[in-house]
Amino acid sequence: MPYLIALGVIAVIVGFVGYIIIIGIILIWPLFNLLAYLNVLFFPSKIRKKYGTDLESIDFSQEVTTDDMQEIKNLEKLLETIKEELKTKLHKLQGQLGNLRGKLNALNPSSLSKNKDGTFSLRSKAGKEAANLSQPIYSVNAKIENERNFSSKREKKTREDIICIKNKPWDAWRLWKGRYVRYLGNRSSLVFMLIGFPIFFYVLTWFEFEFLGAPKFSESIDMYVYYVFVGPVLNFFDTSIFNGSVYSMYISVDYATDLQSRFAKNFAIGSWATVTLPMPILTLLWFSGAASSLEDDAKKIEPKKFE
Repeated sequence: MPYLIALGVIAVIVGFVGYIIIIGIILIWPLFNLLAYLNVLFFPSKIRKKYGTDLESIDFSQEVTTDDMQEIKNLEKLLETIKEELKTKLHKLQGQLGNLRGKLNALNPSSLSKNKDGTFSLRSKAGKEAANLSQPIYSVNAKIENERNFSSKREKKTREDIICIKNKPWDAWRLWKGRYVRYLGNRSSLVFMLIGFPIFFYVLTWFEFEFLGAPKFSESIDMYVYYVFVGPVLNFFDTSIFNGSVYSMYISVDYATDLQSRFAKNFAIGSWATVTLPMPILTLLWFSGAASSLEDDAKKIEPKKFE
């Protein structure tokens, strides 16, 4: 029983917190969107400030400077040097290997007895000589392999450095694209809200919902204020919360009392969802569509990405 009570308490707390979060998001999302846009408008990122939003005038090739071009030439010369150094070292080592194998072949190794582990038996003079030659042969082979691996790593690192420089325009474009989409996407959603909210309030006057009646335009605005802000607050407090508290900065106690008397009887999940959710959902869909379109536009000027 205590376990069930604890679960019940946790469920109530989680439900209450979730309710407050949802109400808070719906309440502040227009303001949040506005602040996000103003932030990128007045405090643009360095990359957007540098390139702006005029797609026809943007040229990311300037990211590769004259010094970068010289560095690419230096790195390409280094690649040739690495290949030449490897060629020289391998020629020397393969010469040593050929000399050692020649001495081993002179002993006719196929005729020599071997131990169970495959090594030459030391019982004969030729076996001892073959065993003495096996170790340096193995060592030279190991050096050859090490030189190849070391050279391969140097070559790979050098090629990566070259690609990194060549991809500077693409890297700048990728960073710019995110800022471009966010800036114009936020602006587009704000325009949508400026036009959409009046239309939404007007559309509410077209329908005779059981819980809404057929409100006039001004009444639909009042209804929205109640369902988004006043109603959720009065679910936990009485109207005195709007008298002298921080809430009174936004809603007067008289206005809250008036809204409560007009809309409280129909305040429920269904009516709340009908009044509060359409605009956030539509704005989110609009922003998503605008962002997708802006990304498509940005891809038209995407620089080549080197692999």
